[in-house]
Amino acid sequence: MKKNLIGNRIRQIRTLNEWTQPQLAEQCQLHGLPYSRETIAKFENGIRKIHDYEIVDFAKVLNCSILDLFDVPEVDAELMEARKFS
Repeated sequence: MKKNLIGNRIRQIRTLNEWTQPQLAEQCQLHGLPYSRETIAKFENGIRKIHDYEIVDFAKVLNCSILDLFDVPEVDAELMEARKFS
């Protein structure tokens, strides 16, 4: 059973940013966050729980809203449209 709901969204938004897991880990470290590539893989695969403060951390690093990290259909369409013009 998956331990978090947003891991897949982290992967999707990371991919939209054209970042690899190591690149996301590097961005996290530039923001003073201790997430390694291995930890990011655990988040993305739903193996590791994500705490509320970590959701805020990822929203900042991925330059998205907290709501973007949840699987909400209306958000998907808006995010994809916004990324086209970035």
